[in-house]
Formats: sequence, structure tokens, C-alpha cells
Amino acid sequence: MLHGIHVGGRTVESLYGDLHVIWEFRPRIVILNIGSNDLFARRARPETVASAIYDLAVHIHERYNVSFVLVGQTLHREARGSSTSSVEYNHRVDLSNRILKALCEQDPDVLCYWTHRRLWNSRVPLLCDGVHLNSMGQYKFYMSLRMAIVHVVNKVLLKN
Repeated sequence: MLHGIHVGGRTVESLYGDLHVIWEFRPRIVILNIGSNDLFARRARPETVASAIYDLAVHIHERYNVSFVLVGQTLHREARGSSTSSVEYNHRVDLSNRILKALCEQDPDVLCYWTHRRLWNSRVPLLCDGVHLNSMGQYKFYMSLRMAIVHVVNKVLLKN
């Protein structure tokens, strides 16, 4: 059975307050796609955000007895009307993603970093706010998550 829960507007730190949901569902696999709100803060350090996401993934695995945690790539933005430029933000995102990927590779039996497939091509799949995915972007994100789920389920089944 597959349960999807989306909690928007969270930072890594604030997400800890929502982890009770894991107790309720008792999933074997959790997919995290977080970090964009953390990295949008002007003083955000990519290495700190990547470490916090990694720590959260390990915490979920250990504390809630989750077999596998997939950590999705943090997505770019085209922020408009903000004190943080898109170039600055996206640079932090890229660095954080590289660090996070390396951290997840340390625990391949329980963690996986997922680079979203086919999301960014010639057309940017964002709404005019430059932050949220438009309908095509949401569809591509959904298809990427579907691939991620198949990937992780196969990995978990092979482990057992």
C-alpha cells in the first residue's frame, strides 16, 4: 500500500514535528524531498542543510524502524522579487545536492539519493512565482517519483 503525505512550507528542523505520521502508517520506505526552504534563507550554508537532511533521514531509519529512506534532489527555483537571487539560490542547491548525494552513498543499504528524472529540459516547469511546479512540472515530478518508488522497492525486496 502506498500513502502520500505532503507537508508544504517546512524546513528540515520543523519537519521533525511532523514525524508522528510515520508512527501512524509504519511505512517500510520513506521518501523525503526537502531543503528548498532551508536553502532559500540568505545565510544558508549548503553543507549545513545537506547534513541536516542526512541526519533526518538517518533519524527516520533508526527511530521509526523504516527499512529505507530515499532522499530526493532539492529543486531549482527562479525566485522573483526576493532578496535571494535565483543564481545564488540555485548554486546553494547544487552544492547541497552534491554533498547530500555523497552522504547518502555512505549508507547504501538504508539511504538513497534520487536525482529527479526528466524534470528539467528545454521548458522550465515552474509557475509564474518561480518556486512551485506548474501542471507539467507536477506531472514530471510524479513520474520521477514513480521511478524512484520502483527503484527503492526493488532494492528493498532484493535486500529481504
